[in-house]
Amino acid sequence: MDLIVTTTNSVDGLEISRYVGIVIGDQVIDTSRFRNPTSDDPDISGQREVERARGIALEEMKARAVELHAEAVVSVVFNHQMVGPDNTLLLVSATGTAVRLKTPAQ
Repeated sequence: MDLIVTTTNSVDGLEISRYVGIVIGDQVIDTSRFRNPTSDDPDISGQREVERARGIALEEMKARAVELHAEAVVSVVFNHQMVGPDNTLLLVSATGTAVRLKTPAQ
């Protein structure tokens, strides 16, 4: 079974058998490179860069869940926070709860 990732606190049709830990993935972007954050063009506004950072953060979170032998990550949320001395760095985080699931026969 592939790792299930959901923003809900449960997995439809399956029961959580064990909570194995909180998992986090992070990615930092230098926002000083964005020429016009209010532009409709995703290349100029940095939108594509933020989307890419979310994907990297999500993959890191999933990798940590797999290391814990989780079968799913529930209650996933994304957080975005400006950090750094001049608030020019955007920290993108994906956080969730790694769980194991009961098989239908259990």
